[in-house]
Amino acid sequence: MKIFISKTFFILFVLPVILLASPSKVKIIEVIKNPDKYDNQIISIEGYIQNIKQKISQRGNRYTTFSISDREGNSLKVFLWGWEGIEEQNIKEGDKVEVEGKFQKIKYVGRYRFYNEIEAIKIKKRGKE
Repeated sequence: MKIFISKTFFILFVLPVILLASPSKVKIIEVIKNPDKYDNQIISIEGYIQNIKQKISQRGNRYTTFSISDREGNSLKVFLWGWEGIEEQNIKEGDKVEVEGKFQKIKYVGRYRFYNEIEAIKIKKRGKE
């Protein structure tokens, strides 16, 4: 009886949490073609980093913006709080990276609007190809 309850508990409660916590790994072009499908979802994408800009906000917060693109030139904008994710891994223009974060079709920040952007939670260097 104890084993049955443990398996049932795992299937009903633990497994769904694990599956929901895992971000969907998608291709950049898929997000571009179907932004409504991925809006406000945690996703994971791979691509090549371009246009890295490290900045400091008016409130003194460090942040990084960049584009991530595939081999066909499709790209998405990425926002990352801080500089550490880039500097600690020595990420440079053209490096292959994996980005995990929340995709938003439209993101409002004060009076500004940002379209088709990922707010990164994690970035991981994959190297050059």
